[in-house]
Amino acid sequence: MKPLGLRQRTLLLSAVPLGFLVLLLGSALFLQWRNAIEADESRNLTALLSQADQAAALLDKASRSVLAFDGSHRESDLRNYELVRGQLPPTLATLAQLQQVLPRGRAAELRFARALTQELDVIGEYLGYARARSAAAKARLTSSPRVRRLSVEIVAARNYFNERQRALTLDRLRVVRRQIAILTGALIGICVLGIVVTVLLALRFGVNIAERVTQLAENARRLAAGEEARHIGGNDEIAELDLVYREMMQRTRREHDMITILQRALLPQRLPVVAGVRLDASYVPAYSGADVGGDWYDVFTISDRLLGISVGDVAGHGLRAATIMGQARQALRTASYVDNDPATTLEYVNRLFCRSESSVLLTAFFATLDLADGTMRYALAGHPPPMMVRTGGEVESLPGHGLMLGIEHRAVFETHELMLDEGSGDRAVHRRPG
Repeated sequence: MKPLGLRQRTLLLSAVPLGFLVLLLGSALFLQWRNAIEADESRNLTALLSQADQAAALLDKASRSVLAFDGSHRESDLRNYELVRGQLPPTLATLAQLQQVLPRGRAAELRFARALTQELDVIGEYLGYARARSAAAKARLTSSPRVRRLSVEIVAARNYFNERQRALTLDRLRVVRRQIAILTGALIGICVLGIVVTVLLALRFGVNIAERVTQLAENARRLAAGEEARHIGGNDEIAELDLVYREMMQRTRREHDMITILQRALLPQRLPVVAGVRLDASYVPAYSGADVGGDWYDVFTISDRLLGISVGDVAGHGLRAATIMGQARQALRTASYVDNDPATTLEYVNRLFCRSESSVLLTAFFATLDLADGTMRYALAGHPPPMMVRTGGEVESLPGHGLMLGIEHRAVFETHELMLDEGSGDRAVHRRPG
């Protein structure tokens, strides 16, 4: 199985807490659903008990109405009784309908409704005797075992109904509390587990990424220094970046090698052999990798009597600087063949590069050495002045300055002249920072 990339790891790191949040949301929604169900059951229970109280109150109202009629024999006193006879059946039907929502209390509701119906029948029977003004029948009815049992049954049925509903309510509350306790524990567990998993993943991810980024930086440093670097495995973006670094350095090295070959090809392979003159050249880069650019030196014969010497540097590095360096070196040679005055030679080359569209800047030192009498004439264009080593070993910096080539086409340069005694020498140096 391939290791996950940075994007996949980031998505995983985001998905883990998101998953736990979804679990928390689901648990919260379940709790809300259970609370809604419990609230509905509580409302139904409250309505059921209220309906039972209303039925008992109706029966009591009917009883008082009949007793009032028994004392007055006015039909108007039976108004409440008649109302109860019309209201009690719908009330008991509503009670039964509400009880359907709570089917566990069905037996208690049936017992209570049956007792109320029987009691209403007894009240109706008593009313019949009251209408007939039969005191003996009323006495037998009220003292009969059936009526006494019915009175006891009504109280028992009412109490049983209430106690049964309270018991059911307590049972539901216990179930709800247990469920809430379980869900609360689950929520706490999910939170703790989510925190632990998220922290572990974040730490592992962070440490791994930090190590790989550190290795990537070390590889970049090593590759830039031309050293061997440890390959970073995997298929994530860091491994891809490490591979890109390696490919870039390979291309850079190939380009560096090509430019180095070009630069060395443009520089003189050997200095000319001139009787009575010792010529030496040394090219030492200021730092590693600086040997590819626009630095040059050249010694060539202008005539049988004159020797031309040029040293310079093109601003920048790379293939373009090396190419322009070859052009500048050859331009100095060509101009010196036309007019060997150093200042005039530099002016000619300056005008040439000022007309160029490539916006080239370069510094140069150009000198001619008269082999017959040792006269050296030189001019400077933004280049460090040469140093002369006298016969006794004293070293002195020669005077001179001038504007860089390629800036101002009307620039004027100055030719300086000195005599080189036998044994003395002139040293033209190109200094590069580093």
